[in-house]
Amino acid sequence: MNALRGHSNIQGLTDVGLLSNQMPGYLALPTDRETTFADYMKTRQFKPLRPGQVSYWQNYGKFFVSFQKAVYGDAARADNDWAYDWLPKLDVSTYDIIRAFEMMANGEMNGYLCQGFNPLQAFPDRGKIRRGLGKLKFLVTMIPWIRRPRGSGRTSARRNPSNPADIQTEVFQLPTSCFAEENGSLVNSSRWLQWHWKAAGAPGQARSDIWIMTQIFHRMREMYRKEGGAFPDPILNMTWNYTDPTSPDPEELAKDMNGRALVDLKDANGATIVQAGKLLDGFAQLRDDGTTALRLLDLLGLLYREGQSDGAARCHRSARAGHRLELGVGLAGQPAHHVQPRQRRSRGKPWNPKKPVIEWDGKQWTGIDVPDYTPTTKPFRWGRPLHHERGGRRTPVRARPDGRWPIPRALRALRVAFRECPASEGAHQSCSAGFCR
Repeated sequence: MNALRGHSNIQGLTDVGLLSNQMPGYLALPTDRETTFADYMKTRQFKPLRPGQVSYWQNYGKFFVSFQKAVYGDAARADNDWAYDWLPKLDVSTYDIIRAFEMMANGEMNGYLCQGFNPLQAFPDRGKIRRGLGKLKFLVTMIPWIRRPRGSGRTSARRNPSNPADIQTEVFQLPTSCFAEENGSLVNSSRWLQWHWKAAGAPGQARSDIWIMTQIFHRMREMYRKEGGAFPDPILNMTWNYTDPTSPDPEELAKDMNGRALVDLKDANGATIVQAGKLLDGFAQLRDDGTTALRLLDLLGLLYREGQSDGAARCHRSARAGHRLELGVGLAGQPAHHVQPRQRRSRGKPWNPKKPVIEWDGKQWTGIDVPDYTPTTKPFRWGRPLHHERGGRRTPVRARPDGRWPIPRALRALRVAFRECPASEGAHQSCSAGFCR
């Protein structure tokens, strides 16, 4: 599915999973009812729906522990439930942008840090947005282009009837560099990860988002260290082990997101598979005993390789195989590069035998891609998607008022539509409706 987005930072936000009710990598943020780590894990010990099924999310404990080790380092231990008590607990379903500006308008929020966008232009009900911003005590803006709507108290047009004398909001404008003025990665609407290099320096006093956020973090932590606070532990114990702690290099951050081994990792036979300090290759190497660290689950083993940035990371696999299917400038943004082969209805044989991206060899799926189910799942067999929490395949629909589910009728309609589609007469006629069979 090509998830279209308005601009790349929104696509990147959804890939990172940095939502108000989630931690990076789509890990669920605890609720105030889940007071202990055991309570939190009760609903996340996913089990297969059918015998023999597997699920990527059955490794949730490994994902969570590795994330906590990356954030808190040695301070996250088994005897303190991997610093679970330091995580914020949600008292509502989500603090999305609608709730945030509702709270601003009601005078329930004092400050707002706005990074990379203009809420007056991005969200509906501009009048309510303007009134909410006008009730803040402080507003921090981080954006490459400072435009007039940034100052919510300015009367710049008929649509802004604000009286500056009534607005006491203190605005801190922090100009940032743009993507062409720094090294880093981009994610486009097709979920391709691409590494880019700095083309020019930032103008004037503009600084990178990394530098600005780092300075805010260090100054806040120093205030907590000197003055104390209601709950300083999460800030004081956060790890920040970078060569330049005042401005981490993007490639260092990429290694952090990719995941690394904290000790020598061994297989069932005692052989070392990953040495201590080395980067991880995939989620199968994660551990739930505190011996692996991972900041971003979605980029595990994808964003960085030893001695290589993203452009050369894994796309060389197809070039080595002689397929030349990729240009070597990007990487599909899915954990373990999983795909759902469409050859299952053609007995596992690719449409073009000269370019077998993935195929069934009689015993297992082979090729340069990884199937989104067990490698030994035979063609024509029920799929067992790894990325569904319970290892089953589902269609996201709601039941009708009478309690009946509209799935069969909907799928029949889709199947008829695809049969009548002119594209079904082309090269892919054998699998055009395969997803709804």
